[in-house]
Amino acid sequence: MAEVKQFLSLIMDTFKSSESQTLVGNPSEVDEWLSYASSFGVGSELEGICAYANSYLALRTYFVGNDLTVADITIVAYLAKAGPRWESFGKSVKFPNLVRWYNCILVQYPAIANVLPSRGAGKPAPEVSKSSSAEAKEKLDGSFEVDLPGVEMGNVCTWFPPEPSGYLHIGHAKATLLNQFFAQKHKGRLIIRFDNTNPAIEKDGFVESTLQDLDTLGVKGNVITYTSDYFPQLMEMCEKLMKEEKAYVDDAEREQMQLERKAMIESNIEGVTHALRSSEYHDRNDQYYRVLEDMQLRKIHVWDFSRLNFVYTLLSKRKLQWFVDSGRVEGWYDPRFPTVQGIIRRGLTIEALKRFILSQGALKNLNLMEWDKLWTINKKIIDPVCPRHTAVLSEGKVLLDLSSGPETPFTRVILRHKKYEPAGKKATVFTKKMWLDHADATTVSEGVEVSLMHWSNCFIGKVERDQYELHVEGLVKTTKLKLTWLLETSEPVPLTLVELVHLIVKKKLEENDNFVSVLNPVTRIESAAIGDSNMRNLQRGEIIQLERKGYYICDVPFERSSKPIMLISIPDGRQQKPPGQH
Repeated sequence: MAEVKQFLSLIMDTFKSSESQTLVGNPSEVDEWLSYASSFGVGSELEGICAYANSYLALRTYFVGNDLTVADITIVAYLAKAGPRWESFGKSVKFPNLVRWYNCILVQYPAIANVLPSRGAGKPAPEVSKSSSAEAKEKLDGSFEVDLPGVEMGNVCTWFPPEPSGYLHIGHAKATLLNQFFAQKHKGRLIIRFDNTNPAIEKDGFVESTLQDLDTLGVKGNVITYTSDYFPQLMEMCEKLMKEEKAYVDDAEREQMQLERKAMIESNIEGVTHALRSSEYHDRNDQYYRVLEDMQLRKIHVWDFSRLNFVYTLLSKRKLQWFVDSGRVEGWYDPRFPTVQGIIRRGLTIEALKRFILSQGALKNLNLMEWDKLWTINKKIIDPVCPRHTAVLSEGKVLLDLSSGPETPFTRVILRHKKYEPAGKKATVFTKKMWLDHADATTVSEGVEVSLMHWSNCFIGKVERDQYELHVEGLVKTTKLKLTWLLETSEPVPLTLVELVHLIVKKKLEENDNFVSVLNPVTRIESAAIGDSNMRNLQRGEIIQLERKGYYICDVPFERSSKPIMLISIPDGRQQKPPGQH
């Protein structure tokens, strides 16, 4: 208790010496909340008092009246001392009003924020992977040598303003990673501000999913705020402009109004110094600066970077929502979607996404990107470490019978990746009978020596192609055909191999194009297969290589023999056939 009082005293002293506000409120209401304040610091009482406060703040900016009081500061002090448990609430939507109030105070009153051990509710960002080489880092950082105006080390503040009306996609990932990069580079701050000004399309679930995506990307803002936090200040500014005849009440149609109401004054209130955003908003910059000038507000430096556009890809939330509503995809997390959750579910690593985005830098030139470059980066990351397994397609598979094979099956324990021991080990059973892919069986001919991968060579002994003679002394290097194989067993491991293609067949949609007219009729192709017994241990999200087939991510792990393991194919950067050609 003494520690909390000392901490509170420090906040009060710092606040009073740097702010002009008197902190006066209704004495009885202030006293009432002061009597509750200590409960915010008691673990067993924290959730209950937070629920009560969250409900109370639903239609209020402060706990007492319309201004900050000692009640607000005291509760902030206790919540800050609550530590990780309070911070964990910031990642959920359990107490959105309380989290909004807390972060709003930290933004509006830096004197308070500066003495707190934590700047906002939410857990720390995970450490950046150490696997990137110093050379790669220098190359990435080098692409950010842009001349940002008005930079002062330690005083840079950037912001990322997601609208809670959908999931973050790869374009949003670029915006947030760039803003975080420049904030960290100049030892500044990053504000995550939810632009919750359109309740007709917003949902609390999208706030939670956005926070989850940011956490996945390793992005943590110093504070989390909401545009609605600043409605009172915005109203005052509007009234001031109207009195000065620099603004008027707009009676235009809704569509026209949407084009004309994009000035972001709340960024100025929050102390944002640099706004990095895609060049699609460039035409609004003059309007933005005009409003700042009329309001006699500090100028915010806007830096436009190129919008991230990909071939055969839709980034419009409205169009993506159509796919969700029409049932053509599973949801916003569908692996065919360009959302953060979608591309990660398809097998893209966060490290690859970061490398790709940072390699683009803050350049302004517009271009249409191929997906190949991104997947090539991903392959370079996963290939050296992902385990190797074997699968045979069920359709047309051929039983191989080794005439000189072992009468009694034997087992060897080998590395899952022969060049990467941390990938673990697997057990491989060797016997006389094994399965081959139909395509492999049709390529062999009588008298030809072929290699059975991870075992030995064999000769084709009969034209029927089902009798082979094991040639243990054969050299693998001398054979042209190297075949993958699987033990014949009464309990095979069933697999479903999933190949995904783009949702539309037109490389670039023009402004007047109707995207429904260019839908790809087939975007998901499934093939039945059987896999080695070690695949029963695969975990959801684990990336593997099926030898001679490609890279896959486990989407549905093994549960029972009647339910196949589902593996989604990961592109490797090689040129794909255009959508619609299978």
